[in-house]
Amino acid sequence: MKAEWLIGKIALVGVTTLSSTDEVVSQLQYFGVVTSATKGKSIAIASEGTRKGQTMTLPPDNSIFAQGAKAKYCLRRTGEEVDCPDVVASWAVHQAKK
Repeated sequence: MKAEWLIGKIALVGVTTLSSTDEVVSQLQYFGVVTSATKGKSIAIASEGTRKGQTMTLPPDNSIFAQGAKAKYCLRRTGEEVDCPDVVASWAVHQAKK
C-alpha cells in the first residue's frame, strides 16, 4: 500500500521501548500532522502540543496505522487531549540483548 494516503492526516502515535527481557523501559505519546510519507524511507510527523516544533520520524511502515476512533484521547504523561485523530499507531521498540 502506498504511504501517501497518510499525508495531511492528524496522527496519534504511541512508542513503547522494551528491554531485552520485555520490560517497559519508556513510553512516549505524541500527535501531529503527517508531512511526508515516502515508501522505503520514512514517515514524518510535525508534532503539535508540548512537542510543537519537533518533527518525529517513524519507519516507513504505513500498515501500522489504523483509523482513529471518533473520540477524545488523553495522553497519559502530559494530559493533552487529542480530539478525533484521523489515524493512530502503536510501536514497540525492542532493545538488543547485551
